[in-house]
Amino acid sequence: MPYQKARKLNKEKDKKQRKELFKQAREESMYTDYSLQSFATLTAKRSKWIAKSLDAQSQQKIATRAFKTSERVMLGFAKKVRFKTTSRFKSVEGKTNKQGLRWINNQVVWGGLKIDAILDLNNLVIDHGLKARVKYCRVIRRNLGVVITPQSRYPTKC
Repeated sequence: MPYQKARKLNKEKDKKQRKELFKQAREESMYTDYSLQSFATLTAKRSKWIAKSLDAQSQQKIATRAFKTSERVMLGFAKKVRFKTTSRFKSVEGKTNKQGLRWINNQVVWGGLKIDAILDLNNLVIDHGLKARVKYCRVIRRNLGVVITPQSRYPTKC
């Protein structure tokens, strides 16, 4: 009931009352970021392929992204949630740089995988960023427009 009341209130005029009603609705239904992270961890343990593919930190970060998205819908800032299939996941990130997906000595380290970075150290922005403390690491999949054809096995520009 508090959720329906909160949705009917004006976002601008009744901001404080609306916030309290949403908080009450979350408490009644145990709808928190932490509970969704716990569910994600439990689901990963039961589903072997998720546990093999993603570490616990990355699983929890994906759960946090899902929570924030659903919260936007709940608060009326978004109309719907679009569910991601494995082919639509464009990025994955860790929570810290201490375990899971990490940045160590100009390499991305994730489990047994080590990927050397291709860096332009003459770029002042990149140089400044690399000198700063790393809080967490994110890997983003992007199409760079390079195609490897089976006949030649040499990359060609698109």
